[in-house]
Amino acid sequence: MKTLGDLFESFEKRRDKVAFVYRTGVRRFVFSYRDLHRLSLKMAHLLEERGIKKGDRVLLWAPNSPWWGIAFWGIVACGAVVVPVDFMSGKERAKQIADLTKSKLIIQSQYKLDKITAENSVLVEELEYLLEKIRPTSKTADNNPDDIAEIIYTSGSTGDPKGVVLTHQNLIVNLLQITERLPFVKSEWKFLSLLPLSHTLEQMGGFFVPLSHGSAIVYLRTLKPSAMMEAFENEDIYAAALVPRLLRALKNAIENELARKHLGGISRWLAEHTSSLQKATRKKIFFPIHKKFGKHFSLFVSGGAALDPEVWRFWQALGFNVLEGYGLTECSPVLAITTMNGKATHGICRSSPSGCSAQH
Repeated sequence: MKTLGDLFESFEKRRDKVAFVYRTGVRRFVFSYRDLHRLSLKMAHLLEERGIKKGDRVLLWAPNSPWWGIAFWGIVACGAVVVPVDFMSGKERAKQIADLTKSKLIIQSQYKLDKITAENSVLVEELEYLLEKIRPTSKTADNNPDDIAEIIYTSGSTGDPKGVVLTHQNLIVNLLQITERLPFVKSEWKFLSLLPLSHTLEQMGGFFVPLSHGSAIVYLRTLKPSAMMEAFENEDIYAAALVPRLLRALKNAIENELARKHLGGISRWLAEHTSSLQKATRKKIFFPIHKKFGKHFSLFVSGGAALDPEVWRFWQALGFNVLEGYGLTECSPVLAITTMNGKATHGICRSSPSGCSAQH
């Protein structure tokens, strides 16, 4: 596997395995790998009809959903460059990025009241209907490892945000190295997507890694703690990548529920006095809490900021696995990550051009 196109071509072989689940709060939509492959090829044809050619930039400013993924792989299939923008960004910021990258097409959301006005634009929520009568493209682009796959604008702390140019090789090298160091991820796993797909942490940990294994990804229309807990309980989630703020929010939700049931004191006492026991034993002691995360939940992956030791100790005491990663967008993005035994594995991003990218 040398390009994202190689990863994309593997989807068709997985046929009816579930690729995406979309929970809207009212309905639940399921997309197979065959659906993902076919709809992405249709998306590529739509882009071709809109005049998009290999190397053109396409701005993707939308919330996480299966249609974000279909738009992404359609852009890859036609050889264009994805320019993902955080959905929480305002119109002025999104328009600035569109201008800087000379984006030829804007894919945006109807849920943004203030949208970008452009001759060539598409609402991501309308893709389902736009693609109905379109044939899949007959030929995908011949992407090379050194071709640009994405330009991601990151909010740097030392000045104005800068566009990080990532090639197919940048992303694939990081993907292969992560897969090598976390060999326990299997095709039957389900990942819960909680972070914006416009960020490389979620792209790598919650998008490329699952899809490379043939795993399923669950998307939520809302990220309320109640919606997250319903997904954990009902979707048989195995893993989720998140930032420390979300880990703390889940911790607070559990502590608040225990307090309402007048179990806060006993749970804290148990956590303090069972910390030296084997993790399997702690999982049995705190089975009522583990049950809320589903039968097979295996790990949280924390990144994007430093994890508060207090939050880490809380989850460890209950018998949960929390892996902490460190990286930056320029390195596609993972540099180091702890393993299941708590030790750090370094050197995921090598010092070669295939591992890291410079800012532009």
